[in-house]
Amino acid sequence: MQRLLRKILGLFIMLQCVGIMALESPVLTLPLMKKAPSIDGNISEEEWKYAAKMQGSCWNKTGQIGTLYPAEMFFWVGADRKHFYIAVKRAVGPAKLMNRVLPNPDINPNTFSDDSVETVIVPDLNAEKIKIIHSNINNRGAVYKMAKTKTDTLPFSGKWKTKGTVKDGWWNFEMAIPWKDLGVNGVPRKTGVRICMNWKRVQEWVQTAWEPEKTQFFGQTALPTIFWKNDAPVVQVHSVREYNGSVVKDGKITIFNPSGKDLSVRVNYHFFPVSSHDFKLNRVYTIPAGKTEVIMLSGGPLHRNESLTWKLHVTSVDGKEKYYVREYFSRPAESANVFLLKKDNDNRISFSFAYYPSYRKMLFRANVGTVTDKSQLKDLKAVVRYNRRTIAEIPFGKSMKNGECLSKYDTPDFGEYIQKGDTSAVFHVDFYSNGKKVATQQFEHHIFPWTGNRIGKSDIIVPPFTGVKWEKNTVKVLLREHLLNSIGLPGQIVAKDGKILKDKGFILEASIDGKRYEAKGSLKVSKKGKSFLNTESGWKAGALEGSSSVKWDQDGMAEWILSLKKGAVVDSLKLKITLDNSLVDLMHTCGDGARINYAGSVPGGSGKIWDSSKVVRIGMRDYVPYIWLGSDEQGLSVFGENDKNWVTAKGVPEFELFRDGDKLTLVLNLIAKKTKLSSDRKIRLGFMATPVKPMPKDFRRWNAWAHFSNGVNREMVKQGYFKYSTNLLGSGWYFGTITACSDVYPADFEFLRKMAEARKTGVRPDRYILDYWKKYSPGDARTNNRRVHYLNGFNRAMSLGNENIFYYNARGARFKGTPEGRFYLNEWYKGAVADREVMDIVSYDLDPAESYRDYAVWWYKKTFETGAMDQLYWDDVFLSSNFNLVGTDAYLRDDGSIQPASGLFNMRELVRRSAYMVAEMKRENRSMIHMTSTNIMPIISYGRQHFDWEENLGFIDFQDRHTRDYIRAMSHGRQSGNFPVMLVAFTANPRKDLSPEKYRHWIRTAAGVMLTHELRWHKNFDEFWAALKQLFDCGYATDDSKVYNYWQKDYPVKITGGETSSLFSVRKNDAVLMVCDWSNGGNYTAFIDKKVLGFSVNMKAVDVETGKELPVQGNKINFSLKKHDFIIIKLIKR
Repeated sequence: MQRLLRKILGLFIMLQCVGIMALESPVLTLPLMKKAPSIDGNISEEEWKYAAKMQGSCWNKTGQIGTLYPAEMFFWVGADRKHFYIAVKRAVGPAKLMNRVLPNPDINPNTFSDDSVETVIVPDLNAEKIKIIHSNINNRGAVYKMAKTKTDTLPFSGKWKTKGTVKDGWWNFEMAIPWKDLGVNGVPRKTGVRICMNWKRVQEWVQTAWEPEKTQFFGQTALPTIFWKNDAPVVQVHSVREYNGSVVKDGKITIFNPSGKDLSVRVNYHFFPVSSHDFKLNRVYTIPAGKTEVIMLSGGPLHRNESLTWKLHVTSVDGKEKYYVREYFSRPAESANVFLLKKDNDNRISFSFAYYPSYRKMLFRANVGTVTDKSQLKDLKAVVRYNRRTIAEIPFGKSMKNGECLSKYDTPDFGEYIQKGDTSAVFHVDFYSNGKKVATQQFEHHIFPWTGNRIGKSDIIVPPFTGVKWEKNTVKVLLREHLLNSIGLPGQIVAKDGKILKDKGFILEASIDGKRYEAKGSLKVSKKGKSFLNTESGWKAGALEGSSSVKWDQDGMAEWILSLKKGAVVDSLKLKITLDNSLVDLMHTCGDGARINYAGSVPGGSGKIWDSSKVVRIGMRDYVPYIWLGSDEQGLSVFGENDKNWVTAKGVPEFELFRDGDKLTLVLNLIAKKTKLSSDRKIRLGFMATPVKPMPKDFRRWNAWAHFSNGVNREMVKQGYFKYSTNLLGSGWYFGTITACSDVYPADFEFLRKMAEARKTGVRPDRYILDYWKKYSPGDARTNNRRVHYLNGFNRAMSLGNENIFYYNARGARFKGTPEGRFYLNEWYKGAVADREVMDIVSYDLDPAESYRDYAVWWYKKTFETGAMDQLYWDDVFLSSNFNLVGTDAYLRDDGSIQPASGLFNMRELVRRSAYMVAEMKRENRSMIHMTSTNIMPIISYGRQHFDWEENLGFIDFQDRHTRDYIRAMSHGRQSGNFPVMLVAFTANPRKDLSPEKYRHWIRTAAGVMLTHELRWHKNFDEFWAALKQLFDCGYATDDSKVYNYWQKDYPVKITGGETSSLFSVRKNDAVLMVCDWSNGGNYTAFIDKKVLGFSVNMKAVDVETGKELPVQGNKINFSLKKHDFIIIKLIKR
């Protein structure tokens, strides 16, 4: 029976691996448009005659990739010498468009919540430095834009003209983008553009795209391509052959010849259904000058809802020039079923509310910005009731500039309404307009056993940290000492035996009546424990008075609360932080998002060299939540939630960086214009010096991770090359959850106990797994995928690794489907107010507030106690704007919009509290944090491993992905002391999609870049692990070796001939050198400092891969490298 069960499970897995045929990405060749179309939201076929026309957009959804979305859509692409043009015409259902976001002159991140057109434009694909422009635009013209290069994300603005209209069941949208805004002069030869549609008022929110392949969104793989050529024909698809209602409708295309001479083209059309006969057309058409050829695309019979593949290639006769290429799969016949049937009027008032049980507060919102009938605005109120009993009536305030009315309400303890023996109660909110009840919503109040627990809140030492010590105004933590000034801020910091500050270090400086005053005070320790130390100081700066309190944590983070007393008139207030310029060559800044952040070298020059306008933000204005300045290890980070209680001024950046000789000064403009402080103010900031902690002992012999092991990696694990290996269960499904990334406990906790038992016995409980499938994964569209994960969770947990790491999403939650989520929706969701009727599963919108941390650590601990889990993994710890006005530092600006909080301190506390919990359980903490592009010290300091490079950059050389300075500032782990693992995401299969020669080159660029920076890969590519094995076999990372990195000041190797990265390991009788090319290849010479060698300088050098001896002269080794290739050289005594 057991054998039969295993066969069933094996067959099930095999069936999931069956693929479908690959489709070619779109290609166009187009002439320039003779006359610019009018951007008025009325698409005229005549105006768009010179533009290519496409029908349909492909589903970007697992199981539907490459299939046309059922709802009808047409779009056009064209250009003239001044502008790039896009038009979209798509069907609109009875519920019309989601169209709530009003245009903002700065940024419009919330356009993604509306029906919108999203584009990724690579203006010039032949440019030496590729630039990528990302935008998202709704029908009102609210535009979100940013720019990317291969290595950086940049702020972007431009004078784009857009217009949309909704009429007769269609949304018509037109846009004109100046080529100059895209950074090109004139029309480039080749442009890439990804055109997507975000559908909101449909049964399931979805994104569709022009291309038929789900690929890296900002990459060039599968990117639709347009060539610009004046004598090219214009192909327009007006309809495709499909089953329409009760009949089969033929397709129709037109080919317009705009040139002054006859043009011959080849039309290659292939229409093949799954069961009906296919139809092929391969014919040459000669189109007279200035004329249009109409071609009907017919075929054989077609059954209702029959799947089919549609391919159209219009090319030159010889096929060398591609004028129009489009391929996709069929779509279901009943296209109208995708739309929501409920009619929704954008001119009505939209009511919503938020309930914050931990704070006993409610927030009510009425969106009246789109209301034209002003009588609706009379007597707006919300009524809270329990059954028929009215608890409170709350009138709405006046409408703000952004079209919203807000009201707050301090609630009673709703727990008192819960009946004896129950643990929950349901309440209702009725909304009234003009004396009439117009809407009713409900919320719940619950009592949970984990609420307010003390797990992870002990005052204990968490290894490897050593607590906080106080000695002669100096705060001492692991690897760092902070000599404090009279207001409790560092006057000097010694980090790893080096002083990093200059002059007076931190200075708080007020300007009053044209005079400058430095804040002075008297410092005292107010509270001290094993793991923390608090200081307080009252201070004065001229007529300005206040207080300063700092809480120091054992990881070295300082949380500073600056209090300002009301009354003084201040010209400006600045915090100046002066660092030693000779120690700072790297910089990392973070906005409120992932994959948008800068890491690399500090800008050159003197005077002002940088300001906060250079940072990309999604929901914030001007504020920068995280700035780090330093070298590979030593440095200083400055961070916070937002600029709450700052006084900002137009034209004055909130952060500025100045260089003056040997000094580098970061200036925070806390008060940027003349201000009378009419009330007390509090400003919160944080500081943290690096390195935070040493790298783990023997980290070079760690492996990530064993469950992927086969081939070389598996043999290395078996042969004992690694001292520590892990198994990552990289989805909640692996340990039995309902959702892949939004739960913290399984559907049945017995799943974990069975997994722990299987780890001990080595026997997988197949009968239990089959029963689990039937009970918790029946009839779901993703059932098969979920079932595969349920099974493989046991396989991974039982594999070679020392420890199991369980996946948790730090920004994911299931709201509607869990009582915890329904109750704490508004405390945990990062929006100002969530739609309680529809808000369910989120993957990126959770903010781990204190009540969430109570919930999470309670379940983490229970999971640890089963024996199934050994370590924690958090996905998505990036900063993300939180617009929640209760419980965060988010606040209302003068224009009524919300300046969000970054969520930094909440995210830190989730990781920190979990580390304390692990220490309380007497376990060793090796938790892993996924921090792609967000190397934020206060968040990742309590981790021990980090996960980077999930950036979907396709199969470009690794030297072109990131600069060496980026890797040093972001990835190699030396500032945080975390073991660095690279994810390197890509959606395709490199072995399958690249030729053997290109694959070998690509994989060697990966191995060279990663290994010379001592990064590890989670992927099982033999070539990478074979190179690491060669390093180990040559003595790298043995107990008696010393390893040098090329960025060290005492690096004993000098390499000439081009740009390189390298790694050097030396023992008494041998050494090994790995060199990776960052130029175009060529001849190189390595000069070895003979003082570091344990043997005579009369040495022998051997290319480890080929076994060939290399030319040596004294301490010089000569060798050659191909572009972006690497070499491993073993040095031995001759």
